[in-house]
Amino acid sequence: MRWSLVLALMACGRPDTTPVGQVQDCDNGTYFSLKTQSCQTLWGYETRLDETGFESMHIANGVTVPRKINGQSPFLVTVAYNVSRPTSLEVVMKEVLFGTVGGDGLTDWQKLELEPGSGVRSLVLTPNYTLPKGRAAAYMDGRWTIDTGYMLEIKGGDRFEDEDADQIASWRVAGIQVDPEAPRDPAAKSLILGAMVVPDQIVGCQLIEIDLPVQRLTFAASFDLALKQPGSNWASYGGQTIRLEKGFEGALHFQFAAKSETGDCAPPGPPAQADASGQFQPGAYLFQLDIYTDDGGKLDKTSEVYTVPEGWRPVTVASAA
Repeated sequence: MRWSLVLALMACGRPDTTPVGQVQDCDNGTYFSLKTQSCQTLWGYETRLDETGFESMHIANGVTVPRKINGQSPFLVTVAYNVSRPTSLEVVMKEVLFGTVGGDGLTDWQKLELEPGSGVRSLVLTPNYTLPKGRAAAYMDGRWTIDTGYMLEIKGGDRFEDEDADQIASWRVAGIQVDPEAPRDPAAKSLILGAMVVPDQIVGCQLIEIDLPVQRLTFAASFDLALKQPGSNWASYGGQTIRLEKGFEGALHFQFAAKSETGDCAPPGPPAQADASGQFQPGAYLFQLDIYTDDGGKLDKTSEVYTVPEGWRPVTVASAA
């Protein structure tokens, strides 16, 4: 009789029951509401868009982070502070598992010294390695509302940290979501270039004019642009180097003649095209862009730290006749 009752209870489930959603369906700053059967904004979270359309989350505790990061590119964080004595601000990304914060830093560790007063400080964090996909943790009003995921740990910079005079910095958290498909954070780039404006065809010894938009430059650098034959020992037929100071913004204007250092005009040739192995045919031409720091180092234009749409552009050198 006892077993019959148990079996009867087990059979009493509602066959028409269907799931309405999961917490995992919701992005950073939101939660799944059973009432509306949709993702709703968490209290204290506000979505913001910059001029490029990149999404960030501003949290009531004074921290702003990207809504999503791709787990490999640098990203920008801003932290509001209000302190009554000199203190430090420490920021690092960590992982949370069921409300327990991991000890490993997932990004570089940033520390800023603060003077008494209030304001906002910006930091750029870079993942130490490619981070796997994961949701954002959320900690508000002294408790975890989402207790497993990624977060930024912020110590210091809060006016309440000095109240008990124990010199222990206050602790703030900002959840951050990792999605490999998320775009790079443009605000974290130290160099952002636009597309080069180059002619499709030139003539040997002709005066060449090329524009290169510079949207952001946070360090002094030299920009070298030259007409080259990559398949012919990288022979050069003219070029120009322009040094820019940190903070430059505008269009770089290159102007040089299509001829070698010995005065030979660039002979006719087709535009350069790379084959499957990355090799170029001899006698072809391209405009090559190289960027150098003041210490002589050559930038890796494909680095996640920079936005350089193109490092070279093909060009045809036609006969003067």
